[in-house]
Amino acid sequence: MTPSTSQCTDTMTLGVMYLNCRGQTGFTKTKQLIIESEAINKKLDVIHLQEVKIDDKSFESCDFLKNQFQIFANNSENGCYGTCSLVHTKHQTENVKIIPGSRIICLDVNGATLLNVYMPSGSAGMADREDL
Repeated sequence: MTPSTSQCTDTMTLGVMYLNCRGQTGFTKTKQLIIESEAINKKLDVIHLQEVKIDDKSFESCDFLKNQFQIFANNSENGCYGTCSLVHTKHQTENVKIIPGSRIICLDVNGATLLNVYMPSGSAGMADREDL
């Protein structure tokens, strides 16, 4: 009798992108359209953004993102930039945790836990970095 090997085919691969949008230059329409283009061309399922400020006008020129993705924003309470995670609507998203302070979004996509973390910069105080 010959031993047989089998591969598990129940797994799903997620296309995930992380992008720091450099908040000091603003979250321009051009940046948003580039993100949309990447989502389409790379068939992305999850997009994690850092240094963004999301409002009602964000992605207004991006029909694909508006219609095909759930948008989870974590804006800073003091007006600074925060994080945002976009998850394609074809995926089951659960246990969404938006941690106050604008730097962390945690969510489960198809049973996989994903984190979007925007760490304090090196110019931040040691205590700020360690407290995160």
